[in-house]
Amino acid sequence: MARAGSFVPKGYTVPPEKRAAAEQRQLKVYMNSPGLLAEPYRGDPPKLSLLSLLTVDGIRERWKRLVGRAKSVYTLAKCKKDMEGFDLRKFKEEVGEIHEKICTLHARGDLTELRKYTTPATLAAMKREIKAREAAHWDRIEWTVHQPLKLVQVLQGRLVGLDPKDSSHAFAQLTLRLHSDQKFLVHDKNGNWKAGSPDSDLFVEEYWVLERKLGDPRDRWKLAGRIHPQHAKGG
Repeated sequence: MARAGSFVPKGYTVPPEKRAAAEQRQLKVYMNSPGLLAEPYRGDPPKLSLLSLLTVDGIRERWKRLVGRAKSVYTLAKCKKDMEGFDLRKFKEEVGEIHEKICTLHARGDLTELRKYTTPATLAAMKREIKAREAAHWDRIEWTVHQPLKLVQVLQGRLVGLDPKDSSHAFAQLTLRLHSDQKFLVHDKNGNWKAGSPDSDLFVEEYWVLERKLGDPRDRWKLAGRIHPQHAKGG
């Protein structure tokens, strides 16, 4: 049986151990990221009244929320177990560094470096945004953020993997609410001002999904998505 990138002579059967190794190599190529967001966060749900305990739909909604919270707790527990040195407080500090790094590279239009900090889907989206900026003659962007971020809140955690019975090679996705004061200034190719202000800060609320593979010390947190929840506070 032929495999991608290999040639098997007619009548030759690949030994099971070699076939398994080849398939494992293929998985490593194609599973740098799942390429999707697991149960995208939809915002802060409305509070349920006591009357919801008296209806089937109300009880079903309460159960759904309970399961969701359990998934988040389990995801954080897996991060602590399968990511060496993972600590929620340190993670939130790291988020500030990741946020500043990605936004700085995005402002510069540095797709080569962005590839290290984003999933392929996010990189493709940012590439489209950079091209749109170029079409609008946004030739230079000056961007800064005040550190530390005003808020880093973990809203949801989910695991994504090929085998629901084996989470050792799954990806953890953490949805975050970020508050920050940012400043940006846009110039055209002649240096003329086009947007932003050098004198005033802009309060920004963002919702990011960071992703990292469990059990792989070489992997790093990457931006897997920027979302806009329906019931976001202030949104």
